[in-house]
Amino acid sequence: MSPDALTGLEANLRFSQKENMATRIFGRLTAWQNWIFQRPNAVGEKGALKVYGKGEKVAFDMNRV
Repeated sequence: MSPDALTGLEANLRFSQKENMATRIFGRLTAWQNWIFQRPNAVGEKGALKVYGKGEKVAFDMNRV
């Protein structure tokens, strides 16, 4: 798992507002996905989204933000 994904999951757990089903689905998930899918580990030269389906290995930068 990408370190960016771990950081995003941790931030998701720290969500501090009152929640209902709509904020869970459209607030937390959408914000997490927007942040994760813009990171270099996802869209960089050897990012997960670039090599998906090609049989190549992903090269994550393991430094956490």
